[in-house]
Amino acid sequence: MIVAPARAGVAANATRRRWIVAVSVVIVSWGLAAASVVLSWVFRLPAEPLPGIFLSQAPAQVQSRFDDIGVVVALIYAPVATVLILRRPQPVAVILAAHAVGSGLAAFGVQYGLLGEQVPGLPLWGLLAYTAGWGFVPGTFLTAIVPLLLLRRGPGSLGRVLIPMTCICAMLATFLSITHQTAPTPSNPLALPWPQYQSFVVAAYAVTTTTTLVISVAAAGILINRYAGSARGSRRPLGWLTLGHVFLTLSYVATVLPESMTIPETVWQFGMVAPVVGQIFYPAAVLVMGLDRRLRGVDVAVSRVLVTAIVAVLAVLAYHLATSLLALAGGDGGTFSVFLVAAVIAVGLHPVHTIVRRRIDLLVFGTTHDPSGLATVLGDSLGGFDSGPEGLRALAGALRRSLGFDGVEIDPGSPLVEPQRSGRMTGRATVIPLGVESAGVVRLAPPDGAAVRPEERAALEGIAGLITAVIQLAEAGVRAKRARVELVDAQHEQRRVLRRELHDGMGPALAGAGYSIAAASNLLAQGKAGEAGHMLRRVEEQLRERERALIGLAKGHVLDPVEAELADGLADLLARFDDAGPRLSLHAASGVSAVDARTRRALLLIASEALVNAVRHARATRIEVRLTRANGTAALEVHDDGVGMPLERTVGVGVTSMREWAASIDADLRVEAVPGRGTHVTVRFAPAPTITPSTRAR
Repeated sequence: MIVAPARAGVAANATRRRWIVAVSVVIVSWGLAAASVVLSWVFRLPAEPLPGIFLSQAPAQVQSRFDDIGVVVALIYAPVATVLILRRPQPVAVILAAHAVGSGLAAFGVQYGLLGEQVPGLPLWGLLAYTAGWGFVPGTFLTAIVPLLLLRRGPGSLGRVLIPMTCICAMLATFLSITHQTAPTPSNPLALPWPQYQSFVVAAYAVTTTTTLVISVAAAGILINRYAGSARGSRRPLGWLTLGHVFLTLSYVATVLPESMTIPETVWQFGMVAPVVGQIFYPAAVLVMGLDRRLRGVDVAVSRVLVTAIVAVLAVLAYHLATSLLALAGGDGGTFSVFLVAAVIAVGLHPVHTIVRRRIDLLVFGTTHDPSGLATVLGDSLGGFDSGPEGLRALAGALRRSLGFDGVEIDPGSPLVEPQRSGRMTGRATVIPLGVESAGVVRLAPPDGAAVRPEERAALEGIAGLITAVIQLAEAGVRAKRARVELVDAQHEQRRVLRRELHDGMGPALAGAGYSIAAASNLLAQGKAGEAGHMLRRVEEQLRERERALIGLAKGHVLDPVEAELADGLADLLARFDDAGPRLSLHAASGVSAVDARTRRALLLIASEALVNAVRHARATRIEVRLTRANGTAALEVHDDGVGMPLERTVGVGVTSMREWAASIDADLRVEAVPGRGTHVTVRFAPAPTITPSTRAR
């Protein structure tokens, strides 16, 4: 089953259809606009359209400019719609295509209707004449919601209500415009032959236009609110869109206010100039926001076309304003005056062109083509960020969003910090080194496999120092985090050692001293003062020994001194518990006690803990300690006949300490506790080379 070629064929057919539609939009709209201009110029047709063609109640001087506006809209919106259709098909592209074709048709209908008065029997005179009244309606009404469809975060709850309302008004207004017959001639073949219907069609159209105007004002309010709450990096296209929409909304007022209202002439003139001014900002913002990331690849062409178009519009407006002022000043409008005005405008266009080009470049490319601008955008995007690898990842995300790329990866070239990525690294990435002072690189994945623009490369190279500083900050953060972990581990280890030393060393010593003092008290009661004194002196020696051990612990030393032989250490340990109650015995092979100091100390501490548990908790009557060797393994065993450890008892500090000491010498610890049958602690460790059996009993 061959799937990939089939998908490629479907994609190719879709692309072919888009090209057909896009080219058709340009040909039809521009052809109709050109035909309108040719008819007006060749036949010298009057400026005012046929009466009754438009349902709008605007004054005649306003209606006389409708065809001019239609030509301008067709010329401007056709290429905008074409680019959107080819690069990013969406509802906005359909609306603008309908607006361009419909405006061209309306402009042609105005001139064709006027031509029909001069040429009797002109074919399709009534049908084409009335296209002047309805051709522009769908696109004009729907442009009220175009900004809402372009907002990146959606139109919002209010916008979702306004969009269907506008569509309903556009459909109703189009139907009314197509089916009305408000003038005796020419005859509209599509008009509905119902007098009652024709009697209210003008009022119904006024309601739809007024409602759409209110919606357009509300959309302007939404745009202004979004602009005020948007980040600085995304404000520019939104500001252009807002300004253009405001001017277009103001121009709609001229089509809504009836001719009967007494309004100054300057207001009507502004209503005619406003749409032209709106075209300076509106189409550019629609292209930038409509294409978004798909602008790449055509951005240079779009920028140059927009600059040329805006400068041309500004030149026309300047010429119109200059000639009007000249007429008001009493000038004769002769050849010299016209030449002078044109010369002044031509001279002034050079700085204007520079300013417009800079603004359009900022609109199309954003601030990311300039190092300082890119650094500013990154600062706004990042704010406060983590100093570790997370901060590097945040920087990669800010770069990706600022540049509009599919993915950005920052590779520090350091063993401390791994490469941090944002987005998807599609296609072959472009690698930009960060300079001789850093081994790091930045990998870029532009959208749709496009190349990185030279301006973007230069901007990134310009902020290489900033990226390197963030990498160094991330490395410092990793080092600091490791240091904190090591410090916490060291503190924990110190606490654990202190706990173990106090519990395993000081605990048994104090317990033995306590038992000796109790025994001395019994001897005194029996009148054996000499024996009691001897025992108390031994307790005093033990306590002094513990005092020296505590001082050593404070200085970082261990508590227990290390005896020469393990058996001697066990014997001394048992001596501390002579008077604790249980009968104690030690059976040891002399060869087993010849172990290294670390092993000897660990075994003594394990035995000490086992003795304390047996004496304090097990209520044992007999405790036996053995040093044995069997099958090549030496073992220390401590067995008591006490009550044993309850099965449900949780592991306490003592058992944990014994396990830690056993693990420190790679020994195997086993604690067998059977309730009612005593406890057996066995530690198997590396044996001494030879064993000479001997027995000691106490």
